Amino acid sequence: MKITDMITPTGIARPEMPVREALRLCVAADVPGIPFGDEQGIRGRISVRHILTHTCIPEYMVRYAHVIGERLDHLALPEEKAKVVLRLPIDPFVLEAYPAITSHSPLVKALALMEEFDTHYLFVIDEGRYLGVVTHLAIARRMLELDG
Repeated sequence: MKITDMITPTGIARPEMPVREALRLCVAADVPGIPFGDEQGIRGRISVRHILTHTCIPEYMVRYAHVIGERLDHLALPEEKAKVVLRLPIDPFVLEAYPAITSHSPLVKALALMEEFDTHYLFVIDEGRYLGVVTHLAIARRMLELDG
C-alpha cells in the first residue's frame, strides 16, 4: 500500500488564526489535526484533542475520570464558554513536535510514528512541501478498498 493513496489534503493553521478557523479546517477534512505554519514552513501542529482537553475540562477531571458520575450538570460546558474558546488565537495551542513522513515512506514507518507520538495522524511532507494528513482511518479505508 502506498502512502500517496491515503493522503487527505488539508489547510494549514497560521499564526493568530482564531481557534474557530483551525477547527473548521480539521472538520472540513475530517482529520483530528492539521499543521501549523508560517512563511518559513511547518512549525508545529494543531490537535482537536489538545484544544478540547485544555479548554473544556479541568485537569483534575482527567485524572479522576474513571470515578466521575453521570450527574455533572453544574460542570457542563456553557455555550458562551465555547464561543469564547472559538475566538481565542490558535497560537497557545500549537504543539511543537509533529510526526511527519514523506510520500515515499513505508506504511509501517507511518504506523510506528503514530504510536511513538500517541496520535491517530501524521503529516506527509516532501522536500518542505506539505501534501496532507494520513490517519489510521485512511489506512483502514484503503485496506477495505483492497478487499473489494
